[in-house]
Amino acid sequence: MTLKETIEKLPFNNEDYILAEDESKADLTRSFKRAYHYCIWLLSKRDYSRFKLSRKLYEKKYTPYVDELLDFLEEAKYLQEEQYIRTRIKTFMYKGQSKRNIINKLRAERLNVEGHIIEEIFEEYRYTENNQLRELIHKKIRSKGIVALEDFNFKQKLIRFLLSKGHSYDKIKTEINYVQNEESNAQDYPI
Repeated sequence: MTLKETIEKLPFNNEDYILAEDESKADLTRSFKRAYHYCIWLLSKRDYSRFKLSRKLYEKKYTPYVDELLDFLEEAKYLQEEQYIRTRIKTFMYKGQSKRNIINKLRAERLNVEGHIIEEIFEEYRYTENNQLRELIHKKIRSKGIVALEDFNFKQKLIRFLLSKGHSYDKIKTEINYVQNEESNAQDYPI
């Protein structure tokens, strides 16, 4: 369906539609087109979910026919919710967020995601939560070295940081011990 066909199907183009005194069909059509161009401009910058895009439209006072506009954008493949979800999952995954945390963050954006989609993406990129923890631990100890893990305050700070990413305490302790053993073995047997 084209933009023109979508505009023709809007309620204000029906003969039964009663316009307010200060409205005209031309004004409403112009407003719809302006909202459409605003959406295209936003989507050219980055992907948006349907919810976030509708919030942007309401902020700009493009309130009438937001749903019709978003339906048109989805039909025209400009607004792709599935692609947006996959991108967000990958972003959170590389930031070290746990699978549980990713689901919660996506729910906050009003996106319903099943756990198997997150599992698929983790498997697709050969990424595990253990890998995430190891990378985050190595990143935090990079400047101070492995001896930093012997410092009680540093270790507690590291654990709090990893907990904030949604990882379980048991996994965190296991990975910290793994990294310590890995580093001590590397020091015992230099190449």
